[in-house]
Amino acid sequence: NKLSWGRVLYEGQKLLLIVLGAVISALGYAVFQVPYNIAAGGVSGIGILVNHFTGWPVSVFYLVANIPLFVVGWLFLGKWRFLFSTMLVVFIFSFATQWFEVSLPAYLPQYPITDNILLSAIWAGLVGGIGGGLVYWGGATLGGTAIVGRIIQVKTGLSLSQIYLFVDGTIVLAAGVIFGWETALYAMLTLLLSGIATDYVLEGPSRTRTATIITTNPEPIIAGLMTD
Repeated sequence: NKLSWGRVLYEGQKLLLIVLGAVISALGYAVFQVPYNIAAGGVSGIGILVNHFTGWPVSVFYLVANIPLFVVGWLFLGKWRFLFSTMLVVFIFSFATQWFEVSLPAYLPQYPITDNILLSAIWAGLVGGIGGGLVYWGGATLGGTAIVGRIIQVKTGLSLSQIYLFVDGTIVLAAGVIFGWETALYAMLTLLLSGIATDYVLEGPSRTRTATIITTNPEPIIAGLMTD
């Protein structure tokens, strides 16, 4: 059945994007963010703050913190497919982060691989953004504040960009108080570059945008578009 095989291929491609994106995101997080306490928002950023005070592994915190968010997401969003995909991403991200943190220092001659925190902030944003873009392309998210943001959007009508700005901004401010404002500035740079890299993966280098308008009365719309 051609339709069935096409569907299998489509789902397989999405799964590959999700797995690859989660691993790449974990690489950027473990290698470039965690060693320098670059808490660039999200549950991963909170994990760095918690690790500083308690010693909890960031990978364990990320996994544990997302469990109640899955329950809340199921109650308020009720999208099994979305939640299942995101749950898969969270598990892969957590285990990959743990593996990178344990294995890379043993295999690499120098770890962290750079002593320059600015380079780490830049590469954390680029690598994490590419990984996040692949995850979004596969129809999932990295969990955490993405679930919270979606719930708040549904309940309040606020845009996701406004919600993320408030949530991630609060985490970065907390990092500034704990680790110093210079580190917070690096975290903001990571956030900015991550967003740019994610958009590039999802939309490519073109800035062209296309809108499809469906209407039974096209004449006023055409006239408005041609004159305004």
